[in-house]
Amino acid sequence: MIDQILNFLKNKYFLIALALLVVLTAIYQFLNYQNKLKNDDEFKKLISFNEKVIIEETDFNELMEESDKFTIFGYKLIVKSLLAQKAIENENLISARNIYKQLFVDGMNSNLGRDSRSIINSEIIENIIRINIQLDDFEEGKKFINSLEQNQRNYELEGDFYKYFKQFDEANNSYNKALEEETDEGKVNFIRLKKVYSND
Repeated sequence: MIDQILNFLKNKYFLIALALLVVLTAIYQFLNYQNKLKNDDEFKKLISFNEKVIIEETDFNELMEESDKFTIFGYKLIVKSLLAQKAIENENLISARNIYKQLFVDGMNSNLGRDSRSIINSEIIENIIRINIQLDDFEEGKKFINSLEQNQRNYELEGDFYKYFKQFDEANNSYNKALEEETDEGKVNFIRLKKVYSND
């Protein structure tokens, strides 16, 4: 019996498999350690970045350069959102829109789960559309209107967009879709107030 076990252990295929298992385990442990270090490093950079964003005198271009150094999408989402908000506060809407557009692309290319990506991109698209309303840019906003997922909240946003640009039939269509999906009576009344009625 012992001889059979020894012969089995001497089998070169078993030894190769065992060696591969040891190597793969070592690689896995190393990569886990590297990811932890990277995550810790990104977190420290985030704290430093946040402190700079709060200071009004910090140069916006310098912050943009620093924000590009983040490689983990979750951290990139936070810093770019902070930067976009700072751009909006400084009435630099073109920069804010560009930041959100890049975040949209990064989100689509990220390894986030489908549901998480959908939620994040929905928020980003809403910001882009609202900025385009402020910029009075119908064409650019329309590109993103077509990217919206179809749900009550987005139908209402779509209605707001079309209403602002005086496309009242499209606005009312969108508001009607929102009303079909809304159950809260207060919200229903609010959406009804947004609709545009002709004087005929």
